[in-house]
Amino acid sequence: MQVAHLQFEIKYAVESVQEVPLQSSVAQNKLAQLIKGFTGNLARSLQSSVSNNASTNKLYQSLGSGYPGNEWRLNVEEIIEEELKTVAGAVADNINGAVASAEKNIKTKLINLIPIAKRVESLYVIPNSEGQYEILSFDAKDKVDLKVGEGYEILDEAINDAGLVVDAIQKKTAKIETIIRNDVKKTDEAQITIGTRKINIITSRFSNASIPDKLLFNQLLIGKEKFKPVAKAPW
Repeated sequence: MQVAHLQFEIKYAVESVQEVPLQSSVAQNKLAQLIKGFTGNLARSLQSSVSNNASTNKLYQSLGSGYPGNEWRLNVEEIIEEELKTVAGAVADNINGAVASAEKNIKTKLINLIPIAKRVESLYVIPNSEGQYEILSFDAKDKVDLKVGEGYEILDEAINDAGLVVDAIQKKTAKIETIIRNDVKKTDEAQITIGTRKINIITSRFSNASIPDKLLFNQLLIGKEKFKPVAKAPW
C-alpha cells in the first residue's frame, strides 16, 4: 500500500524559558584576565620604548635615567585596560563604534603621559624630572649652551617666554644689564631686559675664560638666530 499524502497535527506547550547570557561568569573572568595580562605586557613594552628614546635623545635626557617609572606604567595600563573592558562589554551591533571610541580615547589620554618638547626657533622648551619645563638652546654638537629663565610650571608660559626672547634676539632689542660668574657651576648668568620684562640667561660657554663682557654675551645671543634642529623623539 502506498500513501500519497500524510498530515499530522502536533499539539505542544512551552513549560519554561531560560535566558542564557552570551558570556558566562567563567568566560567573563577569563576575558578579564586576558585583558589584564595584555595591558600589562603592552604597558611594559611602551615603558621600555619611551625609556630608551628618552635616554638617547638630547631633548629628553633631563627627565632622568629613571623615567618613566612604575607609576607611569600603571597609569598607562589603567588607561588601556579601561577602554578594552568597554569594548569587551559592547553589544554586537555597536562593536565597530566601541573600537573606534576606545582607540580615540587611548590616544587622547596617552598624550598627557608622553613628554613633549616644543621648539621655538633656536630655543627648545623641554620637560624635566621635576615636572617643570626648561628653555634651552644647543650648540653644533648638541650640547646645551644656553638656558633661559627658571623652571616653568606651565608649558604655555615657557613657550611664550621662549618666543619673547627669540623675537628680541632677532630684532636686537634685548638689553644686557648684568653678568655674574658662578665659579662653582662654572656658568655665567646675564640679566636681559625685554620691554618691561627681566629674564635671566645662563651659559657655560665662557667657563674657561674670564667673565665675558656685554659685547661677547650679545654676540652669543645674536648667534642663536642660526640654529641646528635637534632630532625629535619618535613617539
